[in-house]
Amino acid sequence: MFNLFKGRKIKLSVLCTVGLTVILVLISAAYSIISVNSVRKIGAYAIDIDNKNVQDISTELFTELTLRITREYSHYFEDAETITKMLATEIGEELLNKEKIEGLNNKLNEIKLENYKEKNFYKSRAGSGASVLYWGKNEDGKVPKKVTEQINSLNILTPLLNALLRKHNKHNYFNCIWIHSKDSFQFMVPESKVYYKTITSREGFESYFKGFNLLEKHKNSFRGSKAHWIKPYKDITGDTVLSVFTPAYDTKGDLMAMVGLDINLKKFVSAMISCDLTIERNLKASNESAKEKQSLINGFLFLMDKDSDIIAFPGEYADFFSLPLGYSNLKYFTQEISTKMLDSKDPSIRKTVRRILKKKSGIEMVNIKGTQCLISYNRLESTGWILCFTVDEKSLMAPALKTRQEVSRVELVAIKRGMLFAFVLLIISILITIAFFRRALFSRVDTMKKKIRRMAKGEYHIKFREEGIAEIAELASTFNYLGSELETYTATLKKEIRARQQIEAEVRIAADIQKSMLPIVTNKFKGEDFQIAAKWSSAKEASGDYYDFFYIDENRVALIIADVSGKGIPAAFFMGTVKTLLKSVCLQENDDPAKALNKVNVLLSQDNSTLMFVTLIVCYYDIITGKLVFANAGHHDAICLGCDGLYRRFGRMKGIALGVTDTKYRSNKTFINKNDKVVLYTDGVIEAVSPDNEDYGEDRFKKFLLRNVDLNCEDLAKSIIREVRNFEKQKRYDDVTVLVLERKI
Repeated sequence: MFNLFKGRKIKLSVLCTVGLTVILVLISAAYSIISVNSVRKIGAYAIDIDNKNVQDISTELFTELTLRITREYSHYFEDAETITKMLATEIGEELLNKEKIEGLNNKLNEIKLENYKEKNFYKSRAGSGASVLYWGKNEDGKVPKKVTEQINSLNILTPLLNALLRKHNKHNYFNCIWIHSKDSFQFMVPESKVYYKTITSREGFESYFKGFNLLEKHKNSFRGSKAHWIKPYKDITGDTVLSVFTPAYDTKGDLMAMVGLDINLKKFVSAMISCDLTIERNLKASNESAKEKQSLINGFLFLMDKDSDIIAFPGEYADFFSLPLGYSNLKYFTQEISTKMLDSKDPSIRKTVRRILKKKSGIEMVNIKGTQCLISYNRLESTGWILCFTVDEKSLMAPALKTRQEVSRVELVAIKRGMLFAFVLLIISILITIAFFRRALFSRVDTMKKKIRRMAKGEYHIKFREEGIAEIAELASTFNYLGSELETYTATLKKEIRARQQIEAEVRIAADIQKSMLPIVTNKFKGEDFQIAAKWSSAKEASGDYYDFFYIDENRVALIIADVSGKGIPAAFFMGTVKTLLKSVCLQENDDPAKALNKVNVLLSQDNSTLMFVTLIVCYYDIITGKLVFANAGHHDAICLGCDGLYRRFGRMKGIALGVTDTKYRSNKTFINKNDKVVLYTDGVIEAVSPDNEDYGEDRFKKFLLRNVDLNCEDLAKSIIREVRNFEKQKRYDDVTVLVLERKI
């Protein structure tokens, strides 16, 4: 069967691979994708339904729960207000009316007051049915008759007050009903003995009621018979209570007393927080005989007034709402609770509370410590307080989350099964392909591999047999073509290498010639009166920078530093021309370097077909006087470096580069002091670039020179070259040349 491939180019690899591997894998993948998509669509539909249902019912559900609880607890506040209003009218106009109770002597209603253990206040005897405290002035050791008559008149209401408490206090929220008279006594039902054990003197009662004297505190604030609520406080018994009171006026409109009712805040809050806020539904068990209850909503209630002061709040959630203070911090009777919801340290809670305070009812969404919560709220009509129901959004989304999890599980199972099915088919197809092509394909590949290794060693003349499967035959043809091309390329490369080696040799010779043209610092330039040092570092083999120094007469030396445009051999040749011309002319024009530049510029600019130019500075230095006459052709400043740290730049003038156009140069002069150094350099120093594209710059060069001012000429020149090349990390971008002169006398 395998002999069929000899001399033929049949693409059996395509037929087998596509037919067995690709088709089988695609079929299994398609099956998996269709199955997974079907599950995903069904799941997405179910999730959308659950989400929609939850979102649709959540608003109505929260609103209904909050309204229901608001109505329920409003009844207690309304009952308390009604009781105090009803009693205030009766007590003010009848029972405390001086004209109507004067001379009252009903033994059946009489309450006996006695001095309590000589503590200078009076209390009712045990078994009176009501507790009475009197801490006002006495008349010869007795309670004034007016006060006794008022107390006995009020005692008529004792059975009625007890009946009211029993009728409206089925949950035992109401502590007591009290009448606080302007005549320094308090009448309270039911009877209590706590006061007698807590207060130890008349002065104690005066201090106790001074901070909580409703008559003095509110006599100018209220008019009419409207009921008023007091923020939560701790009473003398230590309980935290809510109080509502109504002013009682006589027939003349004078304030006689405050009629109030105390609500036990601890019991009220416990009942409120323990309200059934969950909605329950029955779910069929697997055996259809058992039923289980599943809570759909988990949350809690809290109560605040119109100023965001907390009336009731479950203590275990105080940290969750970032509240700073709890009820346990109250220590005195007259200290009202001052913790506000707006005191929360969480800005999102404060923002939400401000929105709640502006509305009567509604629902707010807020993120609390990473938990998304819903707050449904409604105002109590009687007190204006706001009842809020807080719930975690996750508890609402539980059905949708459960559906999503189930869909994800089914989808994952389908993906795993599809991948397993595809993997099995892939293994089978690979085994069949290997067995089928073992001799027809792999043996030919082994033979080609051995020949390729020989080709890699340089045997490009090797030929491959172009037969067998189409891909193998085409590959053999390609390698045959590659071998032929490599043979041709190798022959050509050898010729180019020989030519390049010849050029490089010529460049090295040109560089050597250029270096030989640079002057050497001999002993006649290292005397006791002055010293010269020069260093040159090219970017390529040949350079466009050059320096020169020579005597123009017995007492004067010419200093030249130049930078030819461009680099390499052309710049080197142009530099040689400029050097030769300039030295010859300077020896002729030894009085003024500007005249020398003018002559050289004429010669260079007349026949400059290559458009090359050179910037340079020429200095004539007088060894005896230290006078330095200079002319500049487009070059940058030179530097005078004093031994005392003085740094001075000089030399920059308006002259342009030599060889550009016909122009006139002028000269200038300066003086060099003893031990001063003159530094001439090319722009390769200050324009050096680091691998991070940072310029070396004049400021960095200045700091370097000032740090090394004590070095001699030779060491300073070497240090400058080394500093620049280190800055460039040895990646040379431009030629660098430095010429240093130091005056010694």
